[in-house]
Amino acid sequence: MQPNLLLSAAELAAREIRDRIRTGDLKPGERINSDEISQQLGISKTPVRDALQTLRQEGLVEIQARVGAFVRQITMREIKEVYSLKSAVEPLAAAWAAEHGTQADRGRLFAAMTNLEVAAAEDNVDVGVESVDAIHDLIFDMADSEVMRDVYRVFRARVRALRQINLAQPGRLSVSAQHHRKIVDAICAGNPAAAAAMAEHLADATEAVKNVLSKY
Repeated sequence: MQPNLLLSAAELAAREIRDRIRTGDLKPGERINSDEISQQLGISKTPVRDALQTLRQEGLVEIQARVGAFVRQITMREIKEVYSLKSAVEPLAAAWAAEHGTQADRGRLFAAMTNLEVAAAEDNVDVGVESVDAIHDLIFDMADSEVMRDVYRVFRARVRALRQINLAQPGRLSVSAQHHRKIVDAICAGNPAAAAAMAEHLADATEAVKNVLSKY
């Protein structure tokens, strides 16, 4: 495989490992062979190590000192706890965003939504995940509550790991784009129905993630 010149070596390695985790080539608990990845990509071991640190921060990889890196095992209990927290917090964040968001905020949110729809049309999971991340980050910023931002920071990395797995499944990126369009339109209209749209999205996402992880 030839490196993509638009990506750094570390970014290329991170994308490769993410893809293997998404497709099931690397299964939960499996050791990640960094030597093999560096050889296949034609890069040194250093950017692969950097990529593993990035994936650890995203919640996809666990690194054990003097042992190696492993695909992190995500349990059904973790899914339930993470999405219970999301379901308690994010509908309220959407309602507050609709109430407090400025015109400039709405412009940024609309732009992130456009990026998500383009990614869905092109089936570009990497850009899709980044766009969904951006939408949720903006919603919490627009909610204008430091307390809520603190709560969000606690589970954001775990959410990203689950989101990576969920949106890689066939058709899920398009479904997510449709759900987020409802949420974003309501927020930009200053409509408190954004809370219900967010709750509907989270209920669907919870079941989708459970279904994916049950197959591992």
